[in-house]
Amino acid sequence: MAGTIITDNVVNGFGGEDRVSLSGDRVSRAVIRGDDILFYTENGYKLRLNNVKGHYIELHDADGAHYKHYSGSYTYRPIDVIQTFMAALDKTTLSGSKALDEAIDACSTKFSTIKEAVAQCVADCKAAGNANTFLRKYCGIELTDQDTGAITGWDAANPDSKDDEDVVPETGSMKTFSGDSFTVNGLTLNIPAKLTSAQKTIINGLYTWWTKEGLDLITASYGNNYGFTSSSSATVKEMDVEFVTDKSNYLALVQYAYDTSTGKTAKLTLKVNMRYYNAISSTDVNGESSTAGAAYLDRTLAHELTHAVMAANINFFSKLPNFIVEGMAELTHGIDDQRQSQIVKLAGSSSQLSKYLNINDTK
Repeated sequence: MAGTIITDNVVNGFGGEDRVSLSGDRVSRAVIRGDDILFYTENGYKLRLNNVKGHYIELHDADGAHYKHYSGSYTYRPIDVIQTFMAALDKTTLSGSKALDEAIDACSTKFSTIKEAVAQCVADCKAAGNANTFLRKYCGIELTDQDTGAITGWDAANPDSKDDEDVVPETGSMKTFSGDSFTVNGLTLNIPAKLTSAQKTIINGLYTWWTKEGLDLITASYGNNYGFTSSSSATVKEMDVEFVTDKSNYLALVQYAYDTSTGKTAKLTLKVNMRYYNAISSTDVNGESSTAGAAYLDRTLAHELTHAVMAANINFFSKLPNFIVEGMAELTHGIDDQRQSQIVKLAGSSSQLSKYLNINDTK
């Protein structure tokens, strides 16, 4: 590392591309501090990499696990692969596993079918032997830092960390909406006539921030075709908003109706479960609710808007496997800060992972 100065476990003076290796020690936790990264090791040491923003950094520990920070020069980033994959799904005339095969072939030089990619993933999980090694070494997933794992965030090799409060950014004060519909980024939301105070807060949030910021995040994640503007291939550009009180554990959901012969979506409905959001704060920009189990509503809506965008732009969206449908929605805002136990459980069992990633050829 030419020009690099290491003093008291603080690394300064990065230039171009650098690699840092820890001999005989393992990283137990990584914390982002502005433009710096602070690593804690199992032996009780701290290593701070100062001012790494704008550089390509790799840190390898004794396990071979690595933490990457890309900005500027790189071979590829996860987001580039995902956008190529999603562009192929947007254009394909195929459905189900055949559409996924086409998308895998478009974004990979190693795999030509989804089954090949899944088989490698399961083999890597088995070879790792435990969840932590598999997640860190093979997937580049770090569960202990502040980043949520969003495809636009630090854990996916982008310059900026995306924590639970800033993955969907909001600026300015909430505006008050009155009327029966409004249009943001090409999507028209149809609003119910009678609203409770909590429901009005949600509509105001959608009007002020959450629709635009959610759709902007989806476009940044998956490419310019994924939206409702004139440059997209969306077959429907309006969505009804409904409020329900459901004993189920879903926070919100998007329903879609489509032509079974063409696979094109013709109607979208967003349902918000007021069981969780009757206690929503009228002043919190993230849509915080005091009800147990309620996530920030801005992240919940970014997830659901991903379903809406994909349904409107991908023919035969309903024939995609659940790990694609839900996985892409989770990648939009990241979920590793909220579902660590489920992620670790799945990543620690190659047989369970294989079962979850099963491809139904009949679709």
